[in-house]
Order: sequence, then C-alpha cells, then structure tokens
Amino acid sequence: MLPDNSAEYNISKHIDNSLRNWMLKFVILNRISRKESYPYDLYKKLREANLPVLNSVRKSEVYNVLNSLESIKLVEAELKVSGKRIQKKYHITKEGAAVNLKTKLKMRKNISNIKALMDYESV
Repeated sequence: MLPDNSAEYNISKHIDNSLRNWMLKFVILNRISRKESYPYDLYKKLREANLPVLNSVRKSEVYNVLNSLESIKLVEAELKVSGKRIQKKYHITKEGAAVNLKTKLKMRKNISNIKALMDYESV
C-alpha cells in the first residue's frame, strides 16, 4: 500500500478518479441511448448493476454528469410535471448517439491495445 502523500499514490488516485468519471459518463450516455431516463432511475440502475467501479456512485454525481452531457448537447431534458414536482426525463440527441457509437468503437479497439500492453514483455 502506498503512503497517502506519495507521488505514486496521488497519480494512482488521479487516474482512478479520471477513469471512474469517464466510465460514469459513458455508462449514463449509453443507457440513455437505449432508453429515455429520469436521473433517479439512472442512479438506481447504476447501483443495481453490481459493477465495482460504480457501486459507490452518488446521486449528485449522476446529476452532475447529466448536466455536463446536456451542456455539450449530447442529451436533452424534457420537463415532466408530476403533482407538485417537475422532473427531467433525458433522451439522447443525434450528436449524442454519434458520440456514443464512436466511443463504443474506440473502447473495443483500446481494450485490445490495453491487453496487448499488459502482456508485453520488455526486452
């Protein structure tokens, strides 16, 4: 275990956080590409998915990702009135669908590259 103040620990933590944030964005965009969703429903599905990297996801993170994806026009929100509450139901945009598809293709390619790098033995 690395000490909390070591450079290696800080780099490792930064990489872990960056990967987690990226994965969370991808999973949410991918889910919305398949089914329009409310933020709380997305949160519940992420928690139920039993993926170790997403088990600790917080509701606030889901809302932040949705706001981020909406600000760059990858998803759009439709306001729904339910009693006294106003809820946002998110759907993917044309641009979001294209980004989602390109991301899936890049991931498949990068997974094989990562496997090759992990198996690579330096001379």
